[in-house]
Amino acid sequence: MATTYPTTPGVTFKDIPGFPGYCAGDDGTIWTRKRQGTRRLFEWRERKISTTSRSCRDQQIDLVNETGDYKFRVGRLILSVFIGPCPVGMECCHNDGNPGNCRLDNLRWDTHFENMQDTIRHGTVSRGERCPHSKLTDAKVREAFRLQLLGWKCSRIARRLEVGQPMMSRVLRRQRWKHVEIS
Repeated sequence: MATTYPTTPGVTFKDIPGFPGYCAGDDGTIWTRKRQGTRRLFEWRERKISTTSRSCRDQQIDLVNETGDYKFRVGRLILSVFIGPCPVGMECCHNDGNPGNCRLDNLRWDTHFENMQDTIRHGTVSRGERCPHSKLTDAKVREAFRLQLLGWKCSRIARRLEVGQPMMSRVLRRQRWKHVEIS
């Protein structure tokens, strides 16, 4: 079968190694080539494969070869095809903080630490008030430190702010809610 690629202006395509009939575009799309028509009169048609979202919004895709069915994260797949295999200790990072944007110019291999720093820079980290089960707010944490300066005990502050004493103890020792600035 001759290699044919979809005709999308401005997009570069490459075959996905180990998966004949599939190719990846640097725009973050994955394509397959399928036979259409009868046994004698057929042609190859390209079709864009739709992705599924995981809970963390990463795009995921299923590819099939002669050895079985494999699930891939689209970002990792795009980087592997265009840049090369993932180096040891690295992971796929999205420059804009949007895991749904799998364009090649938005992806890079980097360490887990840098990926976590990205979540802080992009404001996508789930901590503090952004955590859906949090009983505290930034204002309540500041209030707890104000009450501590006034001589209140930890258990009394916890009752006042309606949280458990162990959690309030961790907050006052700066083991939790460290990101809140106390003036």
